[in-house]
Amino acid sequence: MKIKRLINIELTSNCPAHCAMCPRDQVKEKGFMPYETLKNIIDQIGNVNVWEITFSGRGEPTLHPDLPEMLSLCKKSPVTNALITTAVIMNKNNIEACGKNLDILRLSVSSFHKGTFEKIHRGLDYYKIWENINNLTDAMPQKIKVHFVGGETIYEHLKETIEFFHKKNIYSLYIFPLWNRGGNIAAKDSIKKRQDLMDRFHLLPIEDEFCIKDKCIFNTYMQSKTSINKNYCFHGDSSALITFKGDMLGCFQDFGSNNAIGNVNQNSLKELLEKRFYRLGNMDICKGCNSNLVTMI
Repeated sequence: MKIKRLINIELTSNCPAHCAMCPRDQVKEKGFMPYETLKNIIDQIGNVNVWEITFSGRGEPTLHPDLPEMLSLCKKSPVTNALITTAVIMNKNNIEACGKNLDILRLSVSSFHKGTFEKIHRGLDYYKIWENINNLTDAMPQKIKVHFVGGETIYEHLKETIEFFHKKNIYSLYIFPLWNRGGNIAAKDSIKKRQDLMDRFHLLPIEDEFCIKDKCIFNTYMQSKTSINKNYCFHGDSSALITFKGDMLGCFQDFGSNNAIGNVNQNSLKELLEKRFYRLGNMDICKGCNSNLVTMI
């Protein structure tokens, strides 16, 4: 069995938002990924066991000044290409580039309710964001998946947010748990509340996109891996991150970039992923992290 692994590519660590669930205060360096670094990554994707590359990370990818050129490299990738965005900069060029080059555009959405939106997506302009979301859903509805983020704060007005997307004929709606990212956010045990919402509104758990759903297969895989690394973290293995500088981190949740495995400009992707395996579950940020618990129960 092969793990469904995705590679997150951080086009930039810059972001105008200070979202309630995001520990951006730990981001130490700001910058933009050079074209040559991204090309190096894309050229090697076919040599490793990767199902998808996603433009995401610590920052907002639509801020990259050369986003259309960066997205054009996706056409050379043999795997699914995606981008996660709060829709900060969705001008005509960016929308056209996304429509032309991406397989999936994932919208990170808190709420259509203004007060709730401003509690979660602090620093973003409510009216501008929803104008951009409206333009995106008109331009490429077949490519859009929606990720509801923000934990229990968004639950009260979730219905009206869902209704907006249903009117746009978008039904690929996923809901996140509130992850305790490397022990930095004290996540509540809201598993049952989330399950009730999924049942009521026919929402999908985010695990359906990023994790193996068959528990028998999952358990077999875990047993095979823990025999080599007793602290092996399935959730960490399923999602790797390459920073704008080209560093592959030991865990996607390492917002402080304290556990770099190596750099794609000096090491091959295959070498970095193999080396990373032994770090999973054994880093300081792994202590107290509930990512596996929240998504697997």
